Amino acid sequence: MPKPRSAASRKPLKLDEEAGLAYIGDNPLPFLSDFEFDTLKYLWERRDKVVTTAQLFYAVYCSFSTGPKDNNRAALLIRRLRKKIEPNWRKPVYLMTASNRGYILKSEGR
Repeated sequence: MPKPRSAASRKPLKLDEEAGLAYIGDNPLPFLSDFEFDTLKYLWERRDKVVTTAQLFYAVYCSFSTGPKDNNRAALLIRRLRKKIEPNWRKPVYLMTASNRGYILKSEGR
């Protein structure tokens, strides 16, 4: 079983809003769609705080979440984003799920 990375070895997540780019350490992330970047930006502005799925949905899609179908859309967007920012998207260290509440973005990883 691999050892978890120590806090000192985790690279910080950074966002360059003007350029529309995100970085892990000094490495740019793969291309982010507009929805992915807007999601990351919204979470970045509220990093280390719980953001509910409804808040996230409204911020990114400019409409209110109306139920399970919209929650699935938000979850798919989060999954696509995790695949781009996480070392292992199935065991996230930056974009965490807050059970039954929403999501938390950790700028330094957990």
